[in-house]
Amino acid sequence: MPPQAGPSLPPRPAEMGRPAHNHRFPPPSCLLPFSVVTAAASALYFSYYMRYLASKPALSYVRTKANEEILRRCPSLRRTFYPTPYLTSAHAQTIGSLVRGFGVYPILKLRRETLEAPDGGTIALDWLGHPESGDDSLSGDTPTVIVLHGLTGGTCEPAVRWLLKMAKDNQWRAVLLNSRGCSGAPLTSPQPYTAGYTGDLTLAVAALQKALPNSPLLAVGVSLGASILTKFVAEAADTPQGSGLVAAVSVSNPMDLMQTALDAPSPDLDPKLLWPYIVALSIRMHHYLWRHWHALKEHPALEGVTFTSLLPYMQNMMHVEEKLICPLFGFESREEYYRNASSIHRIPHIRTPMLFYASADDPFIRRHPEKECASNPYTICALTKHGGHCAFMDGILPVGHTRMTKTVREYFEATLHLHRQARASGQNPTYAINNDKPTVLEDEKRGNFPILAKM
Repeated sequence: MPPQAGPSLPPRPAEMGRPAHNHRFPPPSCLLPFSVVTAAASALYFSYYMRYLASKPALSYVRTKANEEILRRCPSLRRTFYPTPYLTSAHAQTIGSLVRGFGVYPILKLRRETLEAPDGGTIALDWLGHPESGDDSLSGDTPTVIVLHGLTGGTCEPAVRWLLKMAKDNQWRAVLLNSRGCSGAPLTSPQPYTAGYTGDLTLAVAALQKALPNSPLLAVGVSLGASILTKFVAEAADTPQGSGLVAAVSVSNPMDLMQTALDAPSPDLDPKLLWPYIVALSIRMHHYLWRHWHALKEHPALEGVTFTSLLPYMQNMMHVEEKLICPLFGFESREEYYRNASSIHRIPHIRTPMLFYASADDPFIRRHPEKECASNPYTICALTKHGGHCAFMDGILPVGHTRMTKTVREYFEATLHLHRQARASGQNPTYAINNDKPTVLEDEKRGNFPILAKM
């Protein structure tokens, strides 16, 4: 039997005399109001962004010839900073930079080397371009960048890895100084590290000077590492050998720990927005103490103290500092520890070219060194309006180097240029760059140094 035809399909709209439309999309006439509203909103946000969000860094410095030359060679300090349009708040920048670290992560091959401190402690150095690596592109006079991480940080910090990547892209050596017990390094003595302990950095700089006697040393610290670096540079000014650094950069430095403490009142920030940071820092410090308690408990100040007895005091960093850090380093109170570790009061003693780079909306920082840098010819303070803590993400898609790493590279290149220029002319490079007795511009009277804001 021949197959029978199936039921006929209903006629298409075009066959019934009606025009065919794609019903999945609205007709063009409906899109016009939406497009007008979108264009108007975009124009309003663009106007708001350009007027209130994008701005040039506010600069505070002594107008010496050396500083003017450095700024001329650092366009990132003079140009407008355009934060990522959808990451403009302090918290969005700070958290966004951490989230970015999970997806955009420079892969670096590091070589670890350890140093033994006089007290038996272990310092771990992660090299990028070790002298024995066999890399022919790195000679004995290749600059070496020392990187100092933040609280319980290390190679896991996105800002640290991008600074190492910056050095690699510039064909410089880089060395990450891991604080005691951080980034997998063992804690082999009862003494940990603090924001004011500079002994390990002093030992590392001496070791690098011995291993690379012809290499200009540069240093950059982020967050807590910036505080340690600032204190080291200021203390070294009183020693015959000096800091041994050509230049240094401090990024997002908690200058005044008394005001930076998260329990201090802040009129600009809602305390309710700070609890994620408090929890995150407490978890990291709790893990650090738990991992190294076997070494810490040997300290005489902790005799008879157990780890479980300290748990109620680990709610935040302030309790940890009061119950653990102060006894370990011999401070009577947390306030005394803050006064000793804060670097804001040490800036007048600095005798090494140093850039202080920070954001005015940093959720961790309450005070910035504009006044101090405006009276010390060795220092420059650059304060962006937005940027968060160690973030400074700019551009529509922040997948590469941020404004921070670009600024650090330009500042190091500028100071290296002055260093080489001084050596070629037979002058003392440190004296020539630092301008110990600064020569001010002709239209300036000595001692009357202005603060240049939004240059």
